[in-house]
Amino acid sequence: MLRWVVALTALTACDDGGSEGSPDAAPPDAEEVPLEPCASPGVIFGYDDALASYEIAAGGDVPLILGFQGFLFAQVGLRSSASWGGIVMVRSVVRLEDGTEIAGSQPDTAVQPAGGAWQTEPVLVFINDVPRADLYDRPATLTLAAPAGGCLLIASLDVRLVEGGVQAAEDAPPVR
Repeated sequence: MLRWVVALTALTACDDGGSEGSPDAAPPDAEEVPLEPCASPGVIFGYDDALASYEIAAGGDVPLILGFQGFLFAQVGLRSSASWGGIVMVRSVVRLEDGTEIAGSQPDTAVQPAGGAWQTEPVLVFINDVPRADLYDRPATLTLAAPAGGCLLIASLDVRLVEGGVQAAEDAPPVR
């Protein structure tokens, strides 16, 4: 667990503020201070096709959806009892059983109150660097992290990646 905390803290501190993976991106702000992990961990949950949230148990299935543009993604969220509304950058790491790690981020993710807690809108965790045949019905660890009121909210969950169908173009989320 400490390894994930260190990795996600480092990811948060290294936000280049520009294009992902660009060698010409501006260096991180020299005065940016990494956030300490929050005292209470967050909870990862899923979103279905109708954008209704559902719980994912440890070892539970996380559907991988083949998007209408050919991208493979999971549709999940991050929840906490702490008050942390606003717009945040959510970072993700998917660690496969062979040790492969796939990191990503989703900027401009809204956090809103929901049933006595606060939760993100759907976070799309893209997994495009591994063949689908090497992902389906395999265990993985999914970790999400986001700044939350002066600390870094982190949630990690062991899951099983499963085939989740194909997304039609008309079902794609609207572009902001």
